[in-house]
Amino acid sequence: MKICPNCSTVFDDKPKFCSQCGARLPEEPQKSVLITEQGIQETAVPESVASGEVPDASVTESVPAAVTDSPYERVNVPAEQPPFSIRRGEELHSEEYVRQSRKSVWKFVSLMAIASALVLSFVWGLSFFHNLRQKAVVRVKDSVWVMESDNDEMVGVSRSGRQVKLKTESRIVPGPDKSLFQKSADGSKLVFLDSNKVLRLFDGSRFTTVAEEVQQYQISFDGSGIAYTNTDNDLFLYRKGKSQRVAVRVLADFCLSPDGETLAYVREEGGTTLACYFNSKERTIAKESVPFAISNGGTYVYYYSLPKGVVYVQKGGNQDSRQKLADSLSGSYCLNMNGEQVLLTDGANTYFSEYGGERMKIASVPLLLLAPDNLANSREMIYGVRSLKDRFYIASSNPEGNHVYHLSERLELSSLLKNIPVWSLMQDEETLLYEKNQNLYYINLRNTDKGESKVAGHVMGWRPSGDGKRVLFVDDEGESWFATLGREPKRITAETINTEEVVPLESGFVYEIDGSLFYTDGGKGSKISGLSDDVLKLEGDRFLVIVECGNGDVFISTNGKKYTKYIRK
Repeated sequence: MKICPNCSTVFDDKPKFCSQCGARLPEEPQKSVLITEQGIQETAVPESVASGEVPDASVTESVPAAVTDSPYERVNVPAEQPPFSIRRGEELHSEEYVRQSRKSVWKFVSLMAIASALVLSFVWGLSFFHNLRQKAVVRVKDSVWVMESDNDEMVGVSRSGRQVKLKTESRIVPGPDKSLFQKSADGSKLVFLDSNKVLRLFDGSRFTTVAEEVQQYQISFDGSGIAYTNTDNDLFLYRKGKSQRVAVRVLADFCLSPDGETLAYVREEGGTTLACYFNSKERTIAKESVPFAISNGGTYVYYYSLPKGVVYVQKGGNQDSRQKLADSLSGSYCLNMNGEQVLLTDGANTYFSEYGGERMKIASVPLLLLAPDNLANSREMIYGVRSLKDRFYIASSNPEGNHVYHLSERLELSSLLKNIPVWSLMQDEETLLYEKNQNLYYINLRNTDKGESKVAGHVMGWRPSGDGKRVLFVDDEGESWFATLGREPKRITAETINTEEVVPLESGFVYEIDGSLFYTDGGKGSKISGLSDDVLKLEGDRFLVIVECGNGDVFISTNGKKYTKYIRK
Protein backbone atom coordinates (compact mmCIF):
# COMPACT_ATOMS: atom_id res chain seq x y z
CA MET A 1 0.00 0.00 0.00
CA LYS A 2 1.16 3.52 -0.88
CA ILE A 3 -0.15 6.87 0.41
CA CYS A 4 0.24 10.08 -1.51
CA PRO A 5 2.34 12.49 0.60
CA ASN A 6 0.50 15.43 -0.94
CA CYS A 7 -3.23 14.54 -0.87
CA SER A 8 -3.13 11.34 1.26
CA THR A 9 -4.88 9.22 -1.38
CA VAL A 10 -4.34 5.47 -0.78
CA PHE A 11 -3.06 3.20 -3.64
CA ASP A 12 -1.76 -0.33 -3.94
CA ASP A 13 1.99 -0.92 -4.34
CA LYS A 14 2.09 -0.61 -8.18
CA PRO A 15 1.48 3.10 -9.14
CA LYS A 16 4.44 5.50 -9.04
CA PHE A 17 2.43 8.72 -9.36
CA CYS A 18 -0.78 9.91 -7.70
CA SER A 19 -3.73 9.93 -10.10
CA GLN A 20 -5.38 12.73 -8.07
CA CYS A 21 -2.64 15.34 -7.78
CA GLY A 22 0.23 13.93 -9.84
CA ALA A 23 2.67 13.77 -6.95
CA ARG A 24 5.35 11.03 -6.88
CA LEU A 25 4.42 8.17 -4.60
CA PRO A 26 6.94 6.68 -2.13
CA GLU A 27 8.96 3.74 -3.35
CA GLU A 28 8.41 1.81 -0.13
CA PRO A 29 4.95 0.81 1.15
CA GLN A 30 3.67 2.79 4.15
CA LYS A 31 3.32 1.37 7.57
CA SER A 32 0.90 2.27 10.34
CA VAL A 33 2.08 3.89 13.51
CA LEU A 34 0.75 3.05 16.98
CA ILE A 35 1.32 5.80 19.56
CA THR A 36 1.38 4.27 23.02
CA GLU A 37 2.68 5.28 26.42
CA GLN A 38 5.75 3.20 25.59
CA GLY A 39 6.46 5.21 22.44
CA ILE A 40 5.80 4.74 18.71
CA GLN A 41 5.42 1.24 17.24
CA GLU A 42 5.26 0.49 13.55
CA THR A 43 3.13 -2.37 12.22
CA ALA A 44 2.15 -3.49 8.80
CA VAL A 45 -1.17 -2.21 7.60
CA PRO A 46 -3.70 -5.01 6.90
CA GLU A 47 -5.06 -4.96 3.35
CA SER A 48 -8.59 -4.75 4.71
CA VAL A 49 -7.74 -1.49 6.42
CA ALA A 50 -6.02 -0.14 3.32
CA SER A 51 -9.10 -0.88 1.25
CA GLY A 52 -11.42 0.77 3.78
CA GLU A 53 -12.93 -2.47 5.15
CA VAL A 54 -13.68 -2.95 8.83
CA PRO A 55 -11.09 -5.25 10.39
CA ASP A 56 -12.29 -8.48 11.86
CA ALA A 57 -11.86 -9.62 15.45
CA SER A 58 -8.59 -11.41 14.69
CA VAL A 59 -6.91 -8.11 13.86
CA THR A 60 -8.10 -6.56 17.11
CA GLU A 61 -7.04 -9.57 19.12
CA SER A 62 -3.52 -9.33 17.70
CA VAL A 63 -3.01 -5.90 19.25
CA PRO A 64 -1.47 -6.03 22.73
CA ALA A 65 -3.74 -5.13 25.64
CA ALA A 66 -1.64 -2.11 26.54
CA VAL A 67 -2.16 -0.74 23.06
CA THR A 68 -5.90 -1.50 22.98
CA ASP A 69 -6.46 0.33 26.28
CA SER A 70 -4.35 3.31 25.31
CA PRO A 71 -6.17 6.66 25.16
CA TYR A 72 -4.24 7.58 22.00
CA GLU A 73 -5.73 6.83 18.64
CA ARG A 74 -4.23 4.98 15.70
CA VAL A 75 -3.17 7.09 12.70
CA ASN A 76 -1.71 6.35 9.28
CA VAL A 77 1.20 8.54 8.19
CA PRO A 78 3.64 8.59 5.30
CA ALA A 79 6.93 6.84 6.01
CA GLU A 80 9.04 9.97 5.50
CA GLN A 81 6.47 12.41 7.03
CA PRO A 82 5.96 11.76 10.78
CA PRO A 83 2.85 12.94 12.66
CA PHE A 84 2.45 16.66 13.43
CA SER A 85 5.79 18.26 12.43
CA ILE A 86 8.06 16.27 14.68
CA ARG A 87 11.03 14.46 13.17
CA ARG A 88 10.98 10.68 13.50
CA GLY A 89 13.84 8.27 13.95
CA GLU A 90 16.56 8.34 16.57
CA GLU A 91 15.97 12.06 17.32
CA LEU A 92 12.44 11.34 18.57
CA HIS A 93 12.17 9.97 22.12
CA SER A 94 8.88 8.49 23.21
CA GLU A 95 8.55 10.60 26.38
CA GLU A 96 9.10 13.81 24.44
CA TYR A 97 6.56 12.85 21.83
CA VAL A 98 3.89 12.01 24.42
CA ARG A 99 4.60 15.26 26.26
CA GLN A 100 4.24 17.31 23.07
CA SER A 101 1.08 15.43 22.12
CA ARG A 102 -0.50 16.10 25.47
CA LYS A 103 0.57 19.74 25.30
CA SER A 104 -1.12 20.14 21.92
CA VAL A 105 -4.29 18.47 23.14
CA TRP A 106 -4.47 20.69 26.21
CA LYS A 107 -3.80 23.77 24.09
CA PHE A 108 -6.69 22.84 21.82
CA VAL A 109 -8.98 22.15 24.79
CA SER A 110 -8.01 25.49 26.39
CA LEU A 111 -8.76 27.40 23.21
CA MET A 112 -12.13 25.68 22.91
CA ALA A 113 -12.91 26.49 26.55
CA ILE A 114 -12.03 30.14 26.05
CA ALA A 115 -14.15 30.32 22.90
CA SER A 116 -17.08 28.69 24.71
CA ALA A 117 -16.71 31.10 27.61
CA LEU A 118 -16.77 34.08 25.25
CA VAL A 119 -19.89 32.77 23.53
CA LEU A 120 -21.61 32.15 26.86
CA SER A 121 -20.57 35.58 28.13
CA PHE A 122 -22.04 37.18 25.03
CA VAL A 123 -25.31 35.27 25.40
CA TRP A 124 -25.42 36.04 29.13
CA GLY A 125 -24.75 39.70 28.41
CA LEU A 126 -27.65 39.92 25.99
CA SER A 127 -29.89 38.19 28.52
CA PHE A 128 -28.66 40.44 31.31
CA PHE A 129 -29.37 43.68 29.49
CA HIS A 130 -32.73 42.37 28.34
CA ASN A 131 -33.65 41.48 31.91
CA LEU A 132 -32.25 44.78 33.12
CA ARG A 133 -34.85 46.60 31.07
CA GLN A 134 -37.61 44.23 32.01
CA LYS A 135 -36.73 44.16 35.71
CA ALA A 136 -35.73 47.70 36.45
CA VAL A 137 -37.51 47.87 39.79
CA VAL A 138 -36.10 46.45 43.01
CA ARG A 139 -37.85 43.20 43.90
CA VAL A 140 -39.06 42.32 47.38
CA LYS A 141 -36.71 39.70 48.83
CA ASP A 142 -38.02 38.68 52.24
CA SER A 143 -40.41 41.29 53.53
CA VAL A 144 -40.45 41.64 57.31
CA TRP A 145 -42.84 42.99 59.92
CA VAL A 146 -42.80 43.71 63.66
CA MET A 147 -45.75 43.34 66.03
CA GLU A 148 -46.28 44.15 69.70
CA SER A 149 -47.44 41.76 72.39
CA ASP A 150 -49.18 42.38 75.69
CA ASN A 151 -46.61 40.32 77.62
CA ASP A 152 -43.67 42.71 77.32
CA GLU A 153 -42.30 41.52 74.02
CA MET A 154 -42.17 42.29 70.32
CA VAL A 155 -42.34 39.67 67.60
CA GLY A 156 -40.66 40.01 64.21
CA VAL A 157 -42.17 38.06 61.34
CA SER A 158 -40.56 37.29 57.98
CA ARG A 159 -42.05 36.15 54.70
CA SER A 160 -40.73 32.64 55.35
CA GLY A 161 -42.92 32.49 58.47
CA ARG A 162 -40.05 32.76 60.95
CA GLN A 163 -40.89 34.50 64.22
CA VAL A 164 -38.29 36.23 66.42
CA LYS A 165 -39.20 37.53 69.89
CA LEU A 166 -37.69 40.50 71.71
CA LYS A 167 -38.32 41.06 75.43
CA THR A 168 -39.04 44.72 76.09
CA GLU A 169 -41.46 46.89 78.02
CA SER A 170 -41.39 49.63 75.40
CA ARG A 171 -43.84 50.18 72.59
CA ILE A 172 -43.41 51.17 68.94
CA VAL A 173 -44.00 54.88 68.35
CA PRO A 174 -44.40 56.80 65.07
CA GLY A 175 -41.22 58.12 63.55
CA PRO A 176 -40.55 61.62 62.19
CA ASP A 177 -42.51 60.83 59.02
CA LYS A 178 -45.51 59.75 61.16
CA SER A 179 -45.13 56.09 60.13
CA LEU A 180 -44.36 53.26 62.53
CA PHE A 181 -41.62 51.75 60.36
CA GLN A 182 -39.17 52.56 57.61
CA LYS A 183 -38.26 49.72 55.26
CA SER A 184 -35.50 49.16 52.76
CA ALA A 185 -36.67 49.06 49.15
CA ASP A 186 -36.49 45.25 48.96
CA GLY A 187 -38.47 44.90 52.19
CA SER A 188 -35.82 42.78 53.92
CA LYS A 189 -34.92 45.31 56.65
CA LEU A 190 -37.08 47.43 58.90
CA VAL A 191 -36.20 50.15 61.44
CA PHE A 192 -38.42 51.65 64.11
CA LEU A 193 -38.28 53.81 67.22
CA ASP A 194 -39.67 52.66 70.55
CA SER A 195 -41.16 54.65 73.42
CA ASN A 196 -37.74 54.80 75.15
CA LYS A 197 -36.20 56.51 72.07
CA VAL A 198 -34.28 53.35 71.19
CA LEU A 199 -33.76 52.82 67.47
CA ARG A 200 -33.99 49.17 66.48
CA LEU A 201 -33.35 47.23 63.29
CA PHE A 202 -35.08 43.97 62.35
CA ASP A 203 -33.71 41.98 59.40
CA GLY A 204 -35.85 38.86 59.60
CA SER A 205 -33.43 36.93 61.82
CA ARG A 206 -32.76 39.20 64.81
CA PHE A 207 -33.42 42.54 66.48
CA THR A 208 -30.44 44.90 66.65
CA THR A 209 -30.20 48.01 68.80
CA VAL A 210 -28.84 50.74 66.54
CA ALA A 211 -28.70 53.60 69.04
CA GLU A 212 -30.39 55.19 72.07
CA GLU A 213 -31.73 58.71 72.60
CA VAL A 214 -32.66 58.96 68.92
CA GLN A 215 -34.77 61.79 67.53
CA GLN A 216 -34.92 61.26 63.76
CA TYR A 217 -33.77 58.44 61.52
CA GLN A 218 -33.66 57.29 57.91
CA ILE A 219 -32.75 53.96 56.30
CA SER A 220 -31.03 53.94 52.92
CA PHE A 221 -32.72 52.69 49.80
CA ASP A 222 -30.68 49.46 49.77
CA GLY A 223 -30.90 49.01 53.56
CA SER A 224 -27.13 49.03 54.11
CA GLY A 225 -27.01 52.30 56.05
CA ILE A 226 -29.04 54.14 58.67
CA ALA A 227 -28.66 57.84 59.43
CA TYR A 228 -29.97 59.26 62.72
CA THR A 229 -29.71 62.23 65.08
CA ASN A 230 -29.59 62.03 68.87
CA THR A 231 -31.15 64.38 71.40
CA ASP A 232 -28.13 66.70 71.06
CA ASN A 233 -28.79 66.95 67.30
CA ASP A 234 -25.55 65.16 66.46
CA LEU A 235 -25.69 63.22 63.20
CA PHE A 236 -24.53 59.60 62.95
CA LEU A 237 -24.17 57.04 60.19
CA TYR A 238 -24.73 53.38 61.08
CA ARG A 239 -23.16 50.78 58.78
CA LYS A 240 -22.05 47.18 59.28
CA GLY A 241 -22.98 47.19 62.95
CA LYS A 242 -21.08 50.38 63.87
CA SER A 243 -22.06 54.03 64.26
CA GLN A 244 -19.87 56.95 63.19
CA ARG A 245 -20.42 60.54 64.25
CA VAL A 246 -20.66 62.65 61.08
CA ALA A 247 -21.48 66.14 62.35
CA VAL A 248 -22.61 67.96 65.49
CA ARG A 249 -25.63 70.19 66.03
CA VAL A 250 -27.24 69.66 62.65
CA LEU A 251 -30.68 70.92 61.71
CA ALA A 252 -33.67 68.66 61.21
CA ASP A 253 -33.29 68.06 57.48
CA PHE A 254 -30.79 65.44 56.29
CA CYS A 255 -30.80 62.88 53.51
CA LEU A 256 -28.97 59.62 52.83
CA SER A 257 -27.66 58.37 49.49
CA PRO A 258 -29.34 55.26 48.04
CA ASP A 259 -26.29 53.09 48.83
CA GLY A 260 -26.19 54.32 52.44
CA GLU A 261 -22.64 55.68 52.31
CA THR A 262 -23.09 59.44 51.80
CA LEU A 263 -25.01 61.94 53.92
CA ALA A 264 -26.21 65.47 53.09
CA TYR A 265 -27.21 67.76 55.95
CA VAL A 266 -27.43 71.33 57.24
CA ARG A 267 -25.57 72.90 60.15
CA GLU A 268 -24.90 76.41 61.32
CA GLU A 269 -21.49 78.02 61.19
CA GLY A 270 -20.96 81.59 62.34
CA GLY A 271 -24.64 82.41 62.06
CA THR A 272 -24.77 81.07 58.50
CA THR A 273 -26.72 78.02 57.37
CA LEU A 274 -24.28 75.68 55.68
CA ALA A 275 -25.32 72.71 53.54
CA CYS A 276 -22.72 69.92 53.61
CA TYR A 277 -22.25 66.34 52.57
CA PHE A 278 -20.16 63.60 54.10
CA ASN A 279 -18.35 60.87 52.21
CA SER A 280 -15.39 59.89 54.41
CA LYS A 281 -14.97 63.62 55.13
CA GLU A 282 -17.14 66.73 55.20
CA ARG A 283 -17.47 68.94 52.13
CA THR A 284 -19.47 72.13 51.66
CA ILE A 285 -22.36 72.19 49.19
CA ALA A 286 -23.58 75.78 49.47
CA LYS A 287 -24.48 78.45 52.00
CA GLU A 288 -28.06 79.24 53.01
CA SER A 289 -29.31 76.06 51.36
CA VAL A 290 -31.02 72.79 52.27
CA PRO A 291 -30.29 69.48 50.46
CA PHE A 292 -33.18 67.10 49.81
CA ALA A 293 -31.48 64.30 47.82
CA ILE A 294 -27.97 63.09 47.06
CA SER A 295 -26.59 60.51 44.66
CA ASN A 296 -24.23 57.68 45.51
CA GLY A 297 -20.83 58.98 46.50
CA GLY A 298 -22.14 62.54 46.68
CA THR A 299 -21.49 62.95 42.95
CA TYR A 300 -24.73 64.92 42.44
CA VAL A 301 -26.49 66.98 45.10
CA TYR A 302 -30.04 68.31 44.92
CA TYR A 303 -30.90 71.27 47.14
CA TYR A 304 -32.96 74.45 47.40
CA SER A 305 -31.76 77.88 48.40
CA LEU A 306 -33.03 79.99 51.28
CA PRO A 307 -35.21 81.92 51.49
CA LYS A 308 -36.52 81.82 47.88
CA GLY A 309 -36.55 78.03 47.57
CA VAL A 310 -35.03 77.82 44.09
CA VAL A 311 -34.07 74.20 43.34
CA TYR A 312 -30.60 73.32 42.02
CA VAL A 313 -28.47 70.34 41.14
CA GLN A 314 -24.69 70.48 41.22
CA LYS A 315 -21.73 68.14 41.00
CA GLY A 316 -20.58 67.48 44.55
CA GLY A 317 -19.26 70.62 46.21
CA ASN A 318 -18.50 72.42 42.94
CA GLN A 319 -20.83 75.43 43.14
CA ASP A 320 -19.74 76.63 39.69
CA SER A 321 -21.41 73.54 38.21
CA ARG A 322 -24.85 74.13 39.69
CA GLN A 323 -27.86 74.10 37.38
CA LYS A 324 -31.30 75.48 38.13
CA LEU A 325 -34.03 72.86 38.10
CA ALA A 326 -37.15 74.66 39.34
CA ASP A 327 -38.40 77.87 40.91
CA SER A 328 -39.60 76.01 43.99
CA LEU A 329 -39.78 72.60 45.67
CA SER A 330 -43.58 72.49 45.34
CA GLY A 331 -43.54 70.24 42.27
CA SER A 332 -43.02 66.48 42.09
CA TYR A 333 -39.55 64.93 41.88
CA CYS A 334 -38.64 61.45 40.67
CA LEU A 335 -35.05 60.27 40.96
CA ASN A 336 -33.62 57.04 39.61
CA MET A 337 -32.03 54.39 41.77
CA ASN A 338 -28.56 55.93 42.15
CA GLY A 339 -29.58 59.59 41.96
CA GLU A 340 -27.98 60.42 38.62
CA GLN A 341 -31.27 61.29 36.91
CA VAL A 342 -34.20 63.44 37.99
CA LEU A 343 -37.58 64.10 36.41
CA LEU A 344 -39.43 67.06 37.91
CA THR A 345 -42.41 69.30 37.40
CA ASP A 346 -42.13 73.08 37.48
CA GLY A 347 -45.49 74.74 37.08
CA ALA A 348 -47.35 73.04 34.21
CA ASN A 349 -44.19 71.67 32.58
CA THR A 350 -42.04 68.57 33.08
CA TYR A 351 -38.25 68.60 32.85
CA PHE A 352 -35.48 66.03 32.83
CA SER A 353 -31.86 66.31 33.96
CA GLU A 354 -29.09 63.76 34.29
CA TYR A 355 -25.49 63.80 35.48
CA GLY A 356 -25.97 67.24 37.00
CA GLY A 357 -26.70 68.79 33.60
CA GLU A 358 -29.04 71.49 32.43
CA ARG A 359 -32.72 70.65 32.58
CA MET A 360 -34.51 69.70 29.36
CA LYS A 361 -38.22 70.25 28.82
CA ILE A 362 -39.95 67.04 27.77
CA ALA A 363 -43.66 67.86 28.23
CA SER A 364 -46.09 70.74 28.66
CA VAL A 365 -48.03 68.73 31.24
CA PRO A 366 -46.93 67.59 34.71
CA LEU A 367 -45.83 63.93 34.57
CA LEU A 368 -45.33 61.42 37.37
CA LEU A 369 -43.45 58.15 37.12
CA LEU A 370 -45.74 55.16 36.69
CA ALA A 371 -44.29 52.64 39.15
CA PRO A 372 -45.52 49.15 40.09
CA ASP A 373 -47.78 48.98 43.13
CA ASN A 374 -46.01 49.21 46.48
CA LEU A 375 -42.55 49.15 44.91
CA ALA A 376 -41.88 52.88 44.55
CA ASN A 377 -40.18 54.65 47.45
CA SER A 378 -41.29 58.27 47.46
CA ARG A 379 -40.25 59.13 51.02
CA GLU A 380 -36.77 60.11 49.86
CA MET A 381 -38.03 61.03 46.37
CA ILE A 382 -35.90 58.19 45.03
CA TYR A 383 -37.66 55.46 43.07
CA GLY A 384 -36.51 51.94 42.45
CA VAL A 385 -35.85 52.26 38.74
CA ARG A 386 -32.37 52.05 37.25
CA SER A 387 -33.18 54.62 34.58
CA LEU A 388 -35.97 57.14 34.11
CA LYS A 389 -35.67 56.68 30.35
CA ASP A 390 -37.67 54.04 28.51
CA ARG A 391 -40.30 54.29 31.23
CA PHE A 392 -44.02 55.02 31.48
CA TYR A 393 -45.54 58.13 33.01
CA ILE A 394 -48.93 59.41 34.10
CA ALA A 395 -50.25 62.91 33.46
CA SER A 396 -53.08 63.70 35.86
CA SER A 397 -53.95 67.25 34.78
CA ASN A 398 -56.91 66.14 32.66
CA PRO A 399 -60.18 66.22 34.69
CA GLU A 400 -61.61 63.40 32.56
CA GLY A 401 -58.86 60.98 33.52
CA ASN A 402 -55.17 60.33 33.38
CA HIS A 403 -53.07 60.02 30.23
CA VAL A 404 -50.30 57.43 29.94
CA TYR A 405 -47.08 58.32 28.12
CA HIS A 406 -43.85 56.60 27.21
CA LEU A 407 -40.50 58.38 27.51
CA SER A 408 -37.93 56.89 25.14
CA GLU A 409 -34.16 56.67 25.52
CA ARG A 410 -33.94 59.76 23.31
CA LEU A 411 -36.34 61.64 25.62
CA GLU A 412 -39.10 61.51 23.03
CA LEU A 413 -42.57 61.44 24.57
CA SER A 414 -45.39 59.43 22.99
CA SER A 415 -49.00 59.12 24.11
CA LEU A 416 -50.28 55.59 24.79
CA LEU A 417 -53.64 55.80 26.60
CA LYS A 418 -56.08 58.59 27.45
CA ASN A 419 -58.71 59.31 30.10
CA ILE A 420 -57.97 56.51 32.55
CA PRO A 421 -59.41 57.31 36.00
CA VAL A 422 -58.11 54.29 37.95
CA TRP A 423 -55.07 52.16 37.16
CA SER A 424 -52.54 49.72 38.57
CA LEU A 425 -49.18 48.79 37.00
CA MET A 426 -48.22 45.15 37.41
CA GLN A 427 -44.88 43.79 38.64
CA ASP A 428 -43.67 43.09 35.11
CA GLU A 429 -43.69 46.89 34.69
CA GLU A 430 -45.48 46.77 31.36
CA THR A 431 -48.94 45.32 32.03
CA LEU A 432 -51.42 48.00 33.04
CA LEU A 433 -54.70 47.06 34.69
CA TYR A 434 -57.24 49.87 34.56
CA GLU A 435 -60.91 50.73 34.86
CA LYS A 436 -62.81 52.83 32.34
CA ASN A 437 -66.57 53.40 32.19
CA GLN A 438 -67.03 50.60 34.78
CA ASN A 439 -65.19 48.16 32.54
CA LEU A 440 -61.94 46.54 33.65
CA TYR A 441 -59.15 46.16 31.06
CA TYR A 442 -55.49 45.25 30.84
CA ILE A 443 -52.95 46.14 28.16
CA ASN A 444 -49.26 45.62 27.45
CA LEU A 445 -47.79 49.10 27.34
CA ARG A 446 -44.85 47.94 25.23
CA ASN A 447 -47.18 46.57 22.59
CA THR A 448 -50.25 48.76 22.56
CA ASP A 449 -50.86 47.94 18.89
CA LYS A 450 -52.41 44.66 20.01
CA GLY A 451 -55.03 46.65 21.85
CA GLU A 452 -56.63 46.25 25.23
CA SER A 453 -58.20 43.08 26.62
CA LYS A 454 -61.35 43.20 28.68
CA VAL A 455 -61.39 41.46 32.05
CA ALA A 456 -64.98 42.16 33.01
CA GLY A 457 -67.80 44.66 32.66
CA HIS A 458 -69.99 46.47 35.20
CA VAL A 459 -67.18 46.52 37.73
CA MET A 460 -67.81 48.45 40.94
CA GLY A 461 -64.54 47.73 42.75
CA TRP A 462 -61.39 45.66 42.20
CA ARG A 463 -58.06 44.66 43.70
CA PRO A 464 -55.05 43.08 41.93
CA SER A 465 -52.93 40.32 43.47
CA GLY A 466 -49.31 40.86 44.41
CA ASP A 467 -47.97 39.34 41.20
CA GLY A 468 -50.47 41.32 39.12
CA LYS A 469 -51.74 38.30 37.24
CA ARG A 470 -55.01 37.98 39.13
CA VAL A 471 -57.76 40.32 40.21
CA LEU A 472 -60.67 40.20 42.63
CA PHE A 473 -63.64 42.38 41.68
CA VAL A 474 -67.26 43.10 42.53
CA ASP A 475 -69.90 43.64 39.83
CA ASP A 476 -72.81 46.05 39.83
CA GLU A 477 -75.10 43.35 41.23
CA GLY A 478 -72.94 42.99 44.31
CA GLU A 479 -71.48 39.61 43.45
CA SER A 480 -67.75 38.96 43.91
CA TRP A 481 -65.51 37.43 41.25
CA PHE A 482 -61.99 36.13 40.71
CA ALA A 483 -60.22 36.50 37.39
CA THR A 484 -56.87 35.44 36.02
CA LEU A 485 -55.82 37.76 33.21
CA GLY A 486 -56.62 36.16 29.88
CA ARG A 487 -59.22 33.76 31.31
CA GLU A 488 -62.91 33.83 32.05
CA PRO A 489 -63.78 35.11 35.57
CA LYS A 490 -65.12 32.73 38.22
CA ARG A 491 -67.65 33.75 40.81
CA ILE A 492 -66.36 33.63 44.36
CA THR A 493 -69.58 34.35 46.19
CA ALA A 494 -72.93 36.05 45.76
CA GLU A 495 -72.00 38.25 48.72
CA THR A 496 -70.33 41.62 48.34
CA ILE A 497 -66.69 41.72 49.39
CA ASN A 498 -65.31 45.04 50.57
CA THR A 499 -62.36 45.37 48.16
CA GLU A 500 -60.86 48.15 50.29
CA GLU A 501 -60.28 45.67 53.14
CA VAL A 502 -59.04 42.77 51.02
CA VAL A 503 -55.43 41.66 51.63
CA PRO A 504 -53.81 40.79 48.29
CA LEU A 505 -51.07 38.18 48.56
CA GLU A 506 -48.73 37.14 45.74
CA SER A 507 -51.26 34.90 44.01
CA GLY A 508 -54.40 35.05 46.11
CA PHE A 509 -56.62 37.12 48.36
CA VAL A 510 -57.80 37.07 51.96
CA TYR A 511 -61.18 38.65 52.64
CA GLU A 512 -63.88 38.84 55.32
CA ILE A 513 -67.62 38.31 55.04
CA ASP A 514 -69.96 38.59 58.04
CA GLY A 515 -67.10 38.19 60.51
CA SER A 516 -65.68 35.06 58.86
CA LEU A 517 -62.33 34.86 57.08
CA PHE A 518 -61.86 33.37 53.60
CA TYR A 519 -59.02 32.74 51.14
CA THR A 520 -59.12 32.32 47.39
CA ASP A 521 -56.54 31.83 44.69
CA GLY A 522 -59.12 31.06 42.03
CA GLY A 523 -62.85 30.56 42.16
CA LYS A 524 -64.92 29.95 45.26
CA GLY A 525 -63.24 30.98 48.50
CA SER A 526 -62.45 28.56 51.31
CA LYS A 527 -63.29 29.44 54.89
CA ILE A 528 -60.36 29.61 57.31
CA SER A 529 -60.95 27.15 60.17
CA GLY A 530 -59.70 27.66 63.69
CA LEU A 531 -60.68 31.33 63.85
CA SER A 532 -63.69 32.66 65.70
CA ASP A 533 -66.39 34.10 63.45
CA ASP A 534 -66.02 37.62 64.78
CA VAL A 535 -63.23 39.16 62.75
CA LEU A 536 -62.95 42.82 63.67
CA LYS A 537 -59.87 43.88 61.75
CA LEU A 538 -58.05 42.52 58.70
CA GLU A 539 -54.79 44.03 57.46
CA GLY A 540 -51.50 43.04 55.86
CA ASP A 541 -49.40 43.31 52.74
CA ARG A 542 -48.05 40.99 50.04
CA PHE A 543 -46.75 38.40 52.47
CA LEU A 544 -48.39 38.93 55.86
CA VAL A 545 -51.99 38.74 57.05
CA ILE A 546 -52.97 40.02 60.51
CA VAL A 547 -56.41 39.19 61.84
CA GLU A 548 -57.89 40.58 65.05
CA CYS A 549 -60.98 38.93 66.47
CA GLY A 550 -63.64 40.27 68.82
CA ASN A 551 -62.52 38.12 71.78
CA GLY A 552 -59.01 39.61 71.66
CA ASP A 553 -57.33 36.84 69.71
CA VAL A 554 -54.83 37.90 67.06
CA PHE A 555 -53.74 35.55 64.28
CA ILE A 556 -51.00 35.90 61.67
CA SER A 557 -50.32 34.13 58.39
CA THR A 558 -47.72 34.38 55.65
CA ASN A 559 -49.64 32.41 53.02
CA GLY A 560 -53.27 33.27 53.74
CA LYS A 561 -54.18 29.65 54.46
CA LYS A 562 -52.52 28.60 57.72
CA TYR A 563 -52.78 30.89 60.77
CA THR A 564 -50.90 31.05 64.06
CA LYS A 565 -52.46 32.44 67.22
CA TYR A 566 -50.29 35.29 68.35
CA ILE A 567 -51.57 37.16 71.44
CA ARG A 568 -54.60 37.26 73.70
CA LYS A 569 -55.37 40.64 75.20
